[in-house]
Amino acid sequence: MSRRSSLASALSIVTASVVVLSACGEQTPGGLPDRGRNHTGTEQDGTDQNVADPATGGSGAQHAAGSDANDPIVVKIGDVEFLTNMAIYRRYNDAKETPLALQAPVAPAEVLDGGKKQDFVDGTIYWSPGTGAQIVRGQILATYLDNGGPTGRLGWPVGDETAEDAAIYSDFERGQIRLQDQAIRVIEHTG
Repeated sequence: MSRRSSLASALSIVTASVVVLSACGEQTPGGLPDRGRNHTGTEQDGTDQNVADPATGGSGAQHAAGSDANDPIVVKIGDVEFLTNMAIYRRYNDAKETPLALQAPVAPAEVLDGGKKQDFVDGTIYWSPGTGAQIVRGQILATYLDNGGPTGRLGWPVGDETAEDAAIYSDFERGQIRLQDQAIRVIEHTG
């Protein structure tokens, strides 16, 4: 197959994958804990808020490693289009109307060594084939970036932020970033 027909084929896949979002809706933004909001991936009763995707019958976490996870998709917000992949889109969509809601995308997905990331108004979704799509926000995101992001000492995120007692934390391949009592700590796994 020629390069021209490969490009035409890829363009038709992207064009066929256009998703139009009518609006972002009212969402609770993520971010810094001093805003007085519950910034967790859990409801007040502690249950997980991984909302089912009615189009596919499952959640973003279940689809993260699916065969279509890296398929391209274009998300359109108003007149602006953002290229992303199915795993990032599903995680973004699943987080709507939960405390992990990210608002609108601010950039298309960016290819990184080993995966992708996409920035949103209130955080970033990181995706790799081995870890799936995970949300990182606020002070934890700033600390993660200060430590090199996915190619740094902590590696890719392996879960969304979680609340436990008075702490909020995110787990990564080689460590954890923990926010407790207005102090942030980076804990590296040994071994």
